[in-house]
Amino acid sequence: MVSIFLHKMLSLLTAKRRQTQHMQPPKKPQPMTCIEICAGAGGQALGLEQVGFEALALIEYDANACATLKLNRPHWNVIEGDVREFSAKPYRGVDLFAGGVPCPPFSVAGKQLGSDDERDLLPETL
Repeated sequence: MVSIFLHKMLSLLTAKRRQTQHMQPPKKPQPMTCIEICAGAGGQALGLEQVGFEALALIEYDANACATLKLNRPHWNVIEGDVREFSAKPYRGVDLFAGGVPCPPFSVAGKQLGSDDERDLLPETL
């Protein structure tokens, strides 16, 4: 009884192997994509790159940080500008929207002005 079962299993596996030999190799999976606001000098972007994300755009206000990003990763699409003027509509369908928005408007290290603080970018991230 066991030998009949093993014979049938071996036959099925052999047939499956023959089928897969005629198939094309699987396509390489597309990387997940991301855009990042308040990118700074790219620490988070580097981490995302290391785990397989492709950065479609990095938005940063500070010119020195943008220069650092462009120097370290010339192929990245670095957009220097105010996140309040950035539109993510061209990136519809992106897998991840990331950002390190400034925390002083809410931090005990800041003045805790919340939405009255000009650095409050939380509404723009939504």
